[in-house]
Amino acid sequence: MSFRAGKYEAAVQAYSEVLRTVENSDAMLQSILSNPSAAHLALNSYQMARRDASRALQLIPDNEKARHRLLTVLFHLRSYQSALDSLLSNSVVALNNAMEQWSYSNCDGSYFNCNEIKAAL
Repeated sequence: MSFRAGKYEAAVQAYSEVLRTVENSDAMLQSILSNPSAAHLALNSYQMARRDASRALQLIPDNEKARHRLLTVLFHLRSYQSALDSLLSNSVVALNNAMEQWSYSNCDGSYFNCNEIKAAL
């Protein structure tokens, strides 16, 4: 509740306390790490926000909130190339996930060469 009340320093402290007491659950840690990033962003603590967003993305690479916060931080830090690299790497992860779920047996080569796509991944 501290974050919504605009008490960002209290929010960062509360999130840090939760991190110390929570069991090692990826889904819970994803959420917990993503929220302090937002509080650090509101405090203009960009390096801390970057750290927390990056941690959340290490746990679950398709965490959209963490990805958005990381890109926001990189913009504020004027790390435009890093932001672009992050966007591109996320696109590759999304494409890999889609290709893994897609049945390669449906690939008849009429629109593209599936072996070329598999090799590129």
